Formats: sequence, structure tokens, C-alpha cells
Amino acid sequence: MFSACADLVFASAYLLFVFLGLASVYAINVVLAVIAAFKAGERGQPIPLWVSKTLAVGGLAYDQLTQLPTLEEVKAAEAQKGKRALKNRKR
Repeated sequence: MFSACADLVFASAYLLFVFLGLASVYAINVVLAVIAAFKAGERGQPIPLWVSKTLAVGGLAYDQLTQLPTLEEVKAAEAQKGKRALKNRKR
């Protein structure tokens, strides 16, 4: 009887730790999703896509978003003249 009670306590403590771990990961993803909404606007990207992707995947999606150039960077690259201009790049 004591063994069954100990197993129940251990199982509930284990489930509590799993729940707290998942809750902390989800809380971090929510914070990153809010930040991603602003970053997506700066880059001219669809906000709902990046918010949902960041909620689901987390930091990996946020890192992909931050590697995209902002609209100002794109305009500066398009305005650049010479050999390194966007229109002169080989694809």
C-alpha cells in the first residue's frame, strides 16, 4: 500500500515538473511572438504568419525573421549604385 502511494506522489511531482517546463517554454514563445509582430511590420512581412510561427516554433522562427532585411535596408540596397547594386548581382 505504501508503495502505491509513493508511486502516486512521484508521478504527480513528475507531471508537475513537466507542466512547469512546458509552461515556461510557452511563456517565452508568447513574449517572442509579441516582439515578432513588431519586427515583421518593420520588414514588410505578414504579421499573423510570423506570430503563429513564433508561437509554435519559438526562437528558431524569431531568428529567421530577424535575419530578413528591414524595408530601410532594402531601399538602401536598391539605391546603391555601382558593382554591388542589386540590379547588377548575378543570380
